[in-house]
Amino acid sequence: MPKIINKRYGEFKKKGSIKLFNIDELNKGLIKAGQSKYSNMGKAFLILLYYTGARPIELLQLKPEHFEKKSTYLTIQIPTAKKGVPRVISIPFVRKHIKKLYKYVQGVYKEVYIFYDLISKRIRYYKTKFGDIKKYIIITDKIYYHIKKWINVPPYFLRHSRMSALSQNGADLIELQHFKGSKRTDSVLPYLHMSSKISQKIGRKLK
Repeated sequence: MPKIINKRYGEFKKKGSIKLFNIDELNKGLIKAGQSKYSNMGKAFLILLYYTGARPIELLQLKPEHFEKKSTYLTIQIPTAKKGVPRVISIPFVRKHIKKLYKYVQGVYKEVYIFYDLISKRIRYYKTKFGDIKKYIIITDKIYYHIKKWINVPPYFLRHSRMSALSQNGADLIELQHFKGSKRTDSVLPYLHMSSKISQKIGRKLK
């Protein structure tokens, strides 16, 4: 399981159950994001995090060409990251958040990354076990900082929460594998957590 340093994540990890991030918490986060200097861009980023469960580094690669409105759905082509696979996620367009997201995307120039102002590159160095010094570039520090201010949890909490919610609503491992962008089904398992509601439901079956 990915290491996430966050009080709320640590609490459900110890208890063995998760309090799913819900729509009310998203709305509170959208208000805070809207009051920041990133305004509509920040809100669009939160909406995508909540509905797609994508990694921040994947969302930072999105351009308007990755979005297409088809009938009653908005389809989003999510690029790959961390040796995963690209995937297409379709979300019902009837939801007000998705309409706001699409309106924002339409206002961005086609050649530009839709979250251009949230991208920041920093170079860090690390020492290998052989003593060599290597450098790598990170581009998510900036957005991690702001998201934790807006919703009080790191982006990966929404990823875990989304996968768990889909599982509890009937999605099987193959479906979750494609949704997550994984090459193997076993990589999905660390993202599935039991909610308090499901735990109680199981408890009622005990005799």
